[in-house]
Amino acid sequence: MKLKFQISLQIIAIGFISIFFVYPAFSYAQTTTPSTTISGTNSSPRVNQSNKLSMLHTLCDTQINNRLNSLNNIESKINNFKKLSNAQKAQYSTEITSDINALTALKSKCDSDTDITTLRSDYRSIFTAYRIYAVFDRQINRLALSDKISDVINAFNSTNIIAKLQSRIVQAGNPSNLTALLADLQAKLQAAQSQVALAQSQVISLTPSDYNSNPNSVNVAFDSSRVNFQTAQADLKAAMSDLLQIRQGLKTSTTLTTISPTP
Repeated sequence: MKLKFQISLQIIAIGFISIFFVYPAFSYAQTTTPSTTISGTNSSPRVNQSNKLSMLHTLCDTQINNRLNSLNNIESKINNFKKLSNAQKAQYSTEITSDINALTALKSKCDSDTDITTLRSDYRSIFTAYRIYAVFDRQINRLALSDKISDVINAFNSTNIIAKLQSRIVQAGNPSNLTALLADLQAKLQAAQSQVALAQSQVISLTPSDYNSNPNSVNVAFDSSRVNFQTAQADLKAAMSDLLQIRQGLKTSTTLTTISPTP
């Protein structure tokens, strides 16, 4: 029993640590559409038309290849997400395939463009038509974090750690401080799960067209989800503190001191 109890704690601890080391902060690549003006393209006689095209061709290839790499990485993650239904996974996979095909075709078109005005328009469409970094990549990062947090919460249930703690506390004579810590631990887990669900609901339906029509609203949604996740992480941190205090209290149940639940 003691060995199983220790293993349960290790499973939870490993999952908990992974949240803060794999996803320590929220960041995303440039989301605004950059200027298509290349230094010297409008006024400098030193940069001829051929050089302008060559420079912009290189920019197009770089930006498209970056997005293709990101989409392929995202595709490899989708099927592992537990918080997505099969229908949602299929939808995301379809969108990824569509974007990959469209970006590949756009790259071919950009490479063959010989008119600077046309090439500039195609270059801008890399950003406005897909919004890989402004929307899609951020969505996937949020979903990945949602899974990580949910995995830790589910570990408490799958390992029966709550029931085991309750049994140990009963055996120790139901000391009020440990009972309060256990109640607080359960409350923190429920609160974290609620925050995760709210965070996911804020961003899961966002699209590139949403960003094009109202980028501020989309950024506000992502910022709000970030706050939700930070709150969930804080709740989990408090739950882990409760867990460790209970564990310590059970070790020294004959000489317990007052321990208050983490606020």
